[in-house]
Amino acid sequence: MNTFHRSFIRRIAFACILISVLAGLVGLLLEMLKMDRMAESLARQEAASLIARSKGSEPPPPEALDHWQNLARGILKENCLLLRVYGLQGELTLESCAPAMVPHARELGAKLRPFQRNRGMGIYRLVLDGRPMVQVQQPLTDSNGRLTGMLDAVYLLDPKAVALLKGYIQRLSLAALLSTLASGAVLYPLLLSLHRRGMRFSEDLASANLELASVLGSAIAQRDSGTGSHNFRVTLYAIRLGLEVKDPALDMRALILGAFLHDVGKIGIHDAILLKPGPLTAEERVLMCSHVERGVAIIESSKWLHLARNVIGCHHERFDGGGYPRRLEGRDIPLEARIFAIVDVFDALTSERPYKPPIPLPEVLATLEREAGSHFDPDLLAHFLRIAAKAYRDIGGAVEFELQARLKAWVDQHHSFLHTDKPVIWKSLAGIPRAVPKCSNEFSC
Repeated sequence: MNTFHRSFIRRIAFACILISVLAGLVGLLLEMLKMDRMAESLARQEAASLIARSKGSEPPPPEALDHWQNLARGILKENCLLLRVYGLQGELTLESCAPAMVPHARELGAKLRPFQRNRGMGIYRLVLDGRPMVQVQQPLTDSNGRLTGMLDAVYLLDPKAVALLKGYIQRLSLAALLSTLASGAVLYPLLLSLHRRGMRFSEDLASANLELASVLGSAIAQRDSGTGSHNFRVTLYAIRLGLEVKDPALDMRALILGAFLHDVGKIGIHDAILLKPGPLTAEERVLMCSHVERGVAIIESSKWLHLARNVIGCHHERFDGGGYPRRLEGRDIPLEARIFAIVDVFDALTSERPYKPPIPLPEVLATLEREAGSHFDPDLLAHFLRIAAKAYRDIGGAVEFELQARLKAWVDQHHSFLHTDKPVIWKSLAGIPRAVPKCSNEFSC
């Protein structure tokens, strides 16, 4: 099961749970509102009954106390657990409790909302020993509509109604869950098809862009070395070193594109300088080294090629700060550029150039090791030295079409490297002095 399938299933499961919980909460809210209205209606009816049976007297005058107690006991039916009557001044004038609630009277009293004068009708939910109850405070008026007191009653919600409520909520939640699952089952094939089409389109676009970069890089490399093999070799070397390093900060897209386009700025360097067999003059070195900034300027306007900027702009920086064009040092140099610097020099030394024959592998490895901590990041170089001999056997002697086929096969197998959203961090060059070191056209420029 690939990442998309797992992600889609997780999201469907989360949506099912969320929708069913929300549906249950909405159902609970609606049913509790119904219960409140039922309790309110019951309280109004019993308040009216109490007033009618008291013959309109204010509750309760001393001489009518026995009469009101009898009325209260008559009202304490199956669902009415506690009844209190308050006078106009807020004094408790009558309290009657259902026999079944007498042992729990103190606990029930502690849960009740306290009485407040001049307050309208109020409905409050509470739970006692797991039994849901409703407290209702209802104004009492006489036959002329005058306020005579306040009724404070506690009702036990009908167990049958509570059971119906729970069943309703469960059915509503289950229906929401099943409908969400059904919707997901219907949409899944469609979304999967759209995802596959999008991935194919994205892969085709990434491959086309990579091919464009490789063609452009090869065209520049042919001016320098007479062949485009250099770009394919350094790209394959860079991929192997990147996989060996396993650094989560590494953007493989930036490394691959940078490897192809690292010398794109040489398109602006005259052949008399680029192909000169002997040492360069000071003025020629300045022009040669300007290919770095020329290359950055060339890819600046392209969103896709902009990924190569770290390698193009920094692959001639040295770990000790003696490189160019900005004398960056240590880990201020982007990771992709530090990786590429190693494989670029390695390939320059092990391959034939117009101005030199290839150098034997043992001598090249010894040269790189001497440059650890000065030219190269010593940790990255240690990784490369472990794989250099095998990489050279696999890549160093291959012809250009073999290198192209190997790179294409790797990209097809690991296309996810080209579809990440990791931002490429470019270290600003503003305020850092430009420096052009002494270099020869052996491999430093």
